[in-house]
Amino acid sequence: MYAVARPFLLALLWLAALAELVLTADRLHHTQSLAGFHESIVIALLVTSVLTLLWVPYALITSLGRNGLARGSVRSGLLHEAGGGLILWFMWLVCAAIYTNDIPAKRFCGVGTQCDLLIAIQALAWISFGLLTLYKIMLLMHASAHGVIGGGRAGTRGDGLGDKPIGRV
Repeated sequence: MYAVARPFLLALLWLAALAELVLTADRLHHTQSLAGFHESIVIALLVTSVLTLLWVPYALITSLGRNGLARGSVRSGLLHEAGGGLILWFMWLVCAAIYTNDIPAKRFCGVGTQCDLLIAIQALAWISFGLLTLYKIMLLMHASAHGVIGGGRAGTRGDGLGDKPIGRV
């Protein structure tokens, strides 16, 4: 079940990161061209969304088991998939928290389309973080079900991979 839901979460994450990329690029263009400055947290969100857009196809291919790393063993595929996701998870968390601290509510950013843009950037940052969190939880449950972590499947015993069924006594 976890392997079925993970690609859908990755697709939603990719769409959210794409929207975040467009909004942060628009905000960066606005601040550079009209105000002559840039906000460093907007650049950090832009970089995080670009890295997410690059990582999601790799994770999707790994999740579906179409590359050589995942075909060899479940363990190596899940570890490669989890590594980049953990880095991005921290990046989304830190960027969303700092951005929320800088723009805490609508009343602090003023009125107009730029205020709406700032709030949309903030919302998409937290949505991306939430989607990645759900993805990581499902990845951990999938890894546990395959015996990579947590001692293996229920009703099995033996080595760490949990591939020996319990015999009748």
